[in-house]
Order: sequence, then structure tokens, then C-alpha cells
Amino acid sequence: MNLRQTEIAELLPDVFKRTVPGEGPLRPLLGVMETLQEPSEEILATIDEYFLPHRTRENFVPLLARWLDLDWLMVENPDDSLPQDFTPLASGTGRLRNLIGAAVPLSKMRGTTDGLIAFLEIATGIKGFTVDENISADGSPWAFHLLIRVPRGAQMYQAMLHRIVQAQKPAYVTYELDFELEGEESDG
Repeated sequence: MNLRQTEIAELLPDVFKRTVPGEGPLRPLLGVMETLQEPSEEILATIDEYFLPHRTRENFVPLLARWLDLDWLMVENPDDSLPQDFTPLASGTGRLRNLIGAAVPLSKMRGTTDGLIAFLEIATGIKGFTVDENISADGSPWAFHLLIRVPRGAQMYQAMLHRIVQAQKPAYVTYELDFELEGEESDG
């Protein structure tokens, strides 16, 4: 809804309202105010589109990610600020939009096996991650250790996977990634 001159005039103090019906300088000033309000009113009419990750403009997605503390995915060093020109996520902006949409449930599951698997699958778009606890890749027991089995096709995201696991696992836990090789048969 755009503010019209009459609506703007109603917001003025009484001393100014009395001069509105005349031919003084207030009438053209109200016209200018109405014109200046139009761009803001148009944005406010569709403000929800800015905050819906799958409908927002491409250049607004990184800002949403930053608000939800996902900007660490978009830089190599967590202390770096976001550059103007960057690739939002190794797996693409669509995956980043999915992570933004799932941020609340993912934050509730942070530090859990289910949360880690969900985060990895959403970030890569590849299903089939598994997590074995307290065991190493060679099968020997290893306390407070996660063996994350990575499905075929996700190896190209190796650097991103390390950052995700480092950020989502409990701090006291160590981990290793076990990549399923191309052509290798999976156990189930």
C-alpha cells in the first residue's frame, strides 16, 4: 500500500494540517514525499521474498547464510570476511539455499550423528553418508572417533566435507573420512 498525499498529511502535526488545503509549498512537498516513498513501499509489499531462501535474489543468499551462521562454508579461513566475488558453496547456490532452509532443524541436531549426516547430504545433494563411532578405517577400536563413510560422487567436495565435519562434530571427537571409490561395491 503506497502512502498517498492525503495519508501523509494526516501524519503531520495539526499546525501543518491546516495549511494543506491551501496553495502553499506544503502541497508540492507532499507530492515529493509520496514519490520518494514508492520504492520503499514496493519492497515492503514483497519483503517475505527476501527471507525465503528459494525465492530471494541470488546476491541476497550469502547475506541470509551469514545471518544463520553458515558463512564459514563460503570462505577457506573462518576468520576471512566474504569477498565480493565468491562461489557460495562448492556444490552450488542451490545447495546453500537448501541449507538455509534447513538451518533451524540442523542447528537442533548439531553434534549428533543424524545432524551430521543430514548436513552432509543437504550440502552435497548426495545420499548415503554413514557414521561409525569409536572405530577407525582399518577396523581397530578408537575412542571418541568418527569414521565417516562418504558415498561415491562426493569426493569432489572433500575440502567442504572436512569443514562441515569439523564444524558439526562435538569438539572432543576426532574423525576421518573414508571415501567409497568409483567402481567399488557398497555393502548395503
